[in-house]
Amino acid sequence: MSERRPDVAVMVAAELFLVLTTLTAVAGFSRLFDDTSWVSPLLAATIVAHVTVGAVRRMGRGLLLGGALSAVVMVLQITWTHYRPTLETGLPTGATRDAIDADLTAAWNLFSDVKAPTEPVLGFVVMATIAIWVVAYLADWAAFRLWSPLESALPGFAIFVFVAFFGDDGDRIALSALFLAALIGFQLFHHLTRQTQEVRWLAGTQRSGTSALTRAGAVVSVIVVLGAVAAGPALPGAEQDPLVDLDTRTRGRDTRVVISPIVDIRGRLVDQADLEAFTVRSSQPSYWRLASLDSFNGQIWGADNKYARASGSLPDDYPVDATVDTLTQSFDITALGAVWLPAAYEPRRILEVSDENISYEPVSGTLIVGRSLESSNGLSYSVESAIPVFDPVALEAAPNAYPQEILDRYLQLPDDFSATATALAFELTAGDANNYEKALSLQNYFRDNFTYDLDVGAGHSNARIDSFLEAGVGYCEQFAGSFAAMARAIGMPARVAVGFTWGERDAVEQDLYRVRGEHAHAWPEVYIPGSGWVPFEPTPTRGAPNAAPWTGVQPAQAGGDIPEEPEPTPDGAAAPPNVPEEPLIDVPTDPGSAEADGAAREGVPRWLKIAALVMVSATALGGLYALGIVAIKRSRSRYRFARAADNRERVNAVWTDTVESLRPLGLEHQPTETIREFAERAGRASVPARRDLLGLSELAVEATYGPREPSDESVEAAQQHREGVAATVQALTTTTDRLKDSLDPRTLVSR
Repeated sequence: MSERRPDVAVMVAAELFLVLTTLTAVAGFSRLFDDTSWVSPLLAATIVAHVTVGAVRRMGRGLLLGGALSAVVMVLQITWTHYRPTLETGLPTGATRDAIDADLTAAWNLFSDVKAPTEPVLGFVVMATIAIWVVAYLADWAAFRLWSPLESALPGFAIFVFVAFFGDDGDRIALSALFLAALIGFQLFHHLTRQTQEVRWLAGTQRSGTSALTRAGAVVSVIVVLGAVAAGPALPGAEQDPLVDLDTRTRGRDTRVVISPIVDIRGRLVDQADLEAFTVRSSQPSYWRLASLDSFNGQIWGADNKYARASGSLPDDYPVDATVDTLTQSFDITALGAVWLPAAYEPRRILEVSDENISYEPVSGTLIVGRSLESSNGLSYSVESAIPVFDPVALEAAPNAYPQEILDRYLQLPDDFSATATALAFELTAGDANNYEKALSLQNYFRDNFTYDLDVGAGHSNARIDSFLEAGVGYCEQFAGSFAAMARAIGMPARVAVGFTWGERDAVEQDLYRVRGEHAHAWPEVYIPGSGWVPFEPTPTRGAPNAAPWTGVQPAQAGGDIPEEPEPTPDGAAAPPNVPEEPLIDVPTDPGSAEADGAAREGVPRWLKIAALVMVSATALGGLYALGIVAIKRSRSRYRFARAADNRERVNAVWTDTVESLRPLGLEHQPTETIREFAERAGRASVPARRDLLGLSELAVEATYGPREPSDESVEAAQQHREGVAATVQALTTTTDRLKDSLDPRTLVSR
């Protein structure tokens, strides 16, 4: 009989079941997301992560170097999968960093608002990918470096619990059964791997013994899984409401919170450029607006609006005397994949609809499907809209006064909004006489000095605005978001509209427009008293139909399909300025004070503060753990000797300390070994300590089984032998080996 290396087949099976444990935990994300776009990147991340950390371990790399190598591969895997347009020669750039920053901060801000199942926005997928890499690294470390099956199961179990807490009820029984089966399979093969390494088999019996244990374990595993699946749902109270509802994200709210549509724009423009989202029949083209976003928290534009059931006439939000044209549109939604319903702004009447369950929010002019519908796909409807006709003369003559409710809602900016953007906005509009001229100045600055390009990172956060202004390159998300935020910084109420340009006119049916992903768009709207919400177009290569009289921008969109401008009608002149009856307040326009406020607002991005807090907390906890476990081990050794009632216990305490001191050499006293057998095996592995080990083992055997209590001289001799072994361990191990052993919690558990 002799000590063996782990059986290769059993070891590989244990590794595969560890991967399967993570895969089944990740499969639970189907309870969090409402489509399957996350499946390929997250499953690929799971496999790549486990293969990487396993390869690093098999190459004999240490924990720190292995962690560094795994982190590098993780970054490359994330960027190659999700941010390829931002790379140079296959490596991440500053644009990559900005894109990841924008996605992660946007996801962080969305996390507390959305309720599963929700859209798998890129930030959520990247967060999940990072979590998977951490889980793979920790699980592999605990399983095959510490050889601790319980600790190795905890990382995957953390994902399982997270999904159970935040996910919906879909497939929970099946997913739980899969995870439990994978977990039990891993525990079985991990145990068998240790047995093939540690247990001494008779010649020729190891393979048959392992096979027998595998079969028995498989039978027990099947029984356990089937029993849990069958009995769990049948237990009393399993289907009842929880005693304490931990999910308070939407409790007591009458609003419907959905992911901001601006998050989807880049995905539509790049990944779904040729996908037809919907068709629309209309006598003239228009921007087909999905929603407007009125809140900016420094990371993302969003809205949290109250909707009411829509049918027939809809409430309007334009001034009573505003001049409008009436436009009827008929939509067939095919693959929009969202809860919004496109329409020319402003919708006034629902003429017909294939499903009556739709709602409307009049302040933002947003149509949305009801809660019984997952998306607007498959919906057909006709809507009548009032298209405003703005007169530049009336816009110039508008007073610099606004209703208080407009100022309260549409001037808000985060305290740390960019001082650079604020100063630039004041500089660009310094010579303008009114807010209409200021809006044109902002619009034309972007159109004349910036370049439209999709090969930049997504996002419109504070940091993204600064990098956008510096680089001068972006797409509609950055143009619209930056314009609206800068307009607010100089006292102009503004918001961001999201939707589509008019699309491609059908070659045969001239009133039919086919709208694809490439037509996704965002543009700013500025509130001007007497006229209401006026759209502008800061994005180069884009221009709204019929808007040239006040924007000076000719119609333009992706694909170059330019509509013919209709002839002006006699009643198309704008009405004279109409000042609302609400209380009016002059907006301060002192650039000096605004610049000072902007400078005071500039600070560290929120995501960086959170990351720094997490790092500091992790470092502090790690330090406390290290100090605590080292102190506990040292005090336990002293306490073990001090509490010994006689010399028998004192000699045995010295022997126990000596056995534990050999762990950095990979030597552990197995339950099947006698004291003498372990001393001989350890002596062969640490030749300089052989004499001390054999001498100490004789004293330990005498103390354990001898008829007489050892003398004080025997206790002193045992301590000298322990010091000799300690000196040998010190000489044969590295500082890293000893540090790892000192931080290993397993030695606190009696074996």
